[in-house]
Amino acid sequence: MFVLSVLPDIDLCLPGIQHRGPTHSIIVLVTFLLLFLMLFRKKLLIPYFVAVFQHSVADFLTWGRIQLFWPISKTWSGTSIWPIGPSNISLGWFSARL
Repeated sequence: MFVLSVLPDIDLCLPGIQHRGPTHSIIVLVTFLLLFLMLFRKKLLIPYFVAVFQHSVADFLTWGRIQLFWPISKTWSGTSIWPIGPSNISLGWFSARL
């Protein structure tokens, strides 16, 4: 689960792909989920999808921008919540309890 939760950051190792770009897109994640569901037909994939999805949501909510809807939209979006503060700590605490 941990390895999958940081999978979107594979863009740090891929030349030509900007960090927090297409690998953080919700559309790309859902496409891969549907592909894996069709191939393996196991609903047990859902927790793994949530682990990957949570990474993109966390990057969206914290101090940074991501291409949330790439390839439909190449705009960078996100909030400007500072990653170290009460709001982010409470978000992390809450998501760890899920």
